[in-house]
Amino acid sequence: MITSPELGHGRSVLMGGDFLRLWSGQSISMVGTRVTVLALPLTAILLLGAGPREIGLLNALQFAPYLLFGLLAGVWVDRLERRRVVIATNVGLAIVIGSLPVAHLMSLLRLEQLYAVGFAAGTFTVFFTVAYQSYLPELLPPGRLVAGNRWTETSRSAAEAVGPGLAGVIIPLLTAPGAIALDAISYVVATLSLLTIRRRQAPPSAGRRGGIRRELVEGLAFVGRSSILRSLLMCGAIANLSTSMQATVALLYMTRDLRLPVAQIGLVLASAGAASLAGALVGEAVPRRLGLGRTLACMQLAIGLGSLLLPLAAGPATLILALLVLSSCIQGLAGPIVNINQISLRQSLTPGRLQGRVSATMRFVLWGTMPAGSALGGLLGVALGARATLLVGGLAAVSSVAFLLPSPLMGVRGLPAPVPEVG
Repeated sequence: MITSPELGHGRSVLMGGDFLRLWSGQSISMVGTRVTVLALPLTAILLLGAGPREIGLLNALQFAPYLLFGLLAGVWVDRLERRRVVIATNVGLAIVIGSLPVAHLMSLLRLEQLYAVGFAAGTFTVFFTVAYQSYLPELLPPGRLVAGNRWTETSRSAAEAVGPGLAGVIIPLLTAPGAIALDAISYVVATLSLLTIRRRQAPPSAGRRGGIRRELVEGLAFVGRSSILRSLLMCGAIANLSTSMQATVALLYMTRDLRLPVAQIGLVLASAGAASLAGALVGEAVPRRLGLGRTLACMQLAIGLGSLLLPLAAGPATLILALLVLSSCIQGLAGPIVNINQISLRQSLTPGRLQGRVSATMRFVLWGTMPAGSALGGLLGVALGARATLLVGGLAAVSSVAFLLPSPLMGVRGLPAPVPEVG
């Protein structure tokens, strides 16, 4: 059985000034990002006359870098000082996002610029995410790693809960490009915060480098050799595939099949954000009672069972709404608990020099299934209808737990001791 040193608490994490600087700056930028998630398509629709085809292309371009550059990002993050990568990506995001309100003020804004900005922002985000997750173990001792990821997940959940409502207030006051300008400013604030971090990473050893292909394969091979990482990867891939399938038809299901008013749909979505914040707050405590492996399996099963409530919604209007809210709350609560603990476990199992490549490998597969799930959800929605598609997606989500149960993961009580350098 794998045991671990005592997990650190949130208060002890915040005693680390460098982590506080990293976390506070990124928390501000996360809120700005959630505002732009709504403001960017509204800019395309309201100012540039974009239709469904243009919005679909804009969304695709934002996610394409995960498939195009995901694995390569891991190689370069492991070759460079990660603090510099995090700073450089924040600067890049401030520039490309800030170009939109500037072009609007000069009456030069075009859809082509939105496409370019969406793709560039997605690319910077790929490198930022890999660098951030690889940088965190350098700032925190192993006993505080889960707490550090919990604070990061709490910020993300809070941003998802607050961001859309904040956007609804800001956009009417400043217009969509004005709201995007605030997002650009948030990246400047994050950059200033990062520049104050005192701890410096030792320069990566050039002596251990091979070619890019060899380094990329090294990261893939490390994940392939680890039965725990393989099980997490397969479970997460199926879970994300099923979630994307359901997300494709969920709004159509609620509006056309269930005929819910917009206010009730908003309640369903808002309940997910509130539950997500609660899940982030307890994400460190639950494994201390259940054990880390059992926590991941139970929470993943909860997500699947919660998603099955969607196609089962029937009967009186009050019951339908209650089932939808319950589904959102279960999934919203369990999701952050899974994210916090599986990321912390992966970071603990990975040697420092491979953090970037292993993080990129996991994210490449996990996010790579999402476009496929969206496409499959659309096809099934046309062929079978929204309710049947939600049922298929829910069953797939439940089945994802099967990859965890036979894995050594089930014997993991807490985070293992840090893995020594290899190679």
